Amino acid sequence: MDIKALLNKAKKDVSITLSKVAGAAEYVAKLSKLKLSITSIGSEINGLLQKVGEYVYENKDEYAKDEYLTDLFDEISDKKQEVEEHAKEIEEIRKHFEKRQEAVNEEEETETTEE
Repeated sequence: MDIKALLNKAKKDVSITLSKVAGAAEYVAKLSKLKLSITSIGSEINGLLQKVGEYVYENKDEYAKDEYLTDLFDEISDKKQEVEEHAKEIEEIRKHFEKRQEAVNEEEETETTEE
């Protein structure tokens, strides 16, 4: 095989390889775009479901006969109560911390004035 034939074969092999790589890149790009689109649409669906749920919850008196929904309403009320309790605990901890900081600051001021 002469050099010209060898170079032509190498050129052909490189061309085939580049074509395969380009095809694979296009394949990956298309798949990624579609997967991203699915994720985005899923987020939109979740947002719409949340709006439906909020609407139903806000109008829960209209759904009082539905045992499944009333059980969910009770769970929501329980969770809201938990959130309120945690918020109160946070406030108590914050107040306790602030008092402790004030005591430390007063102690530091006393020490600096004594020196």
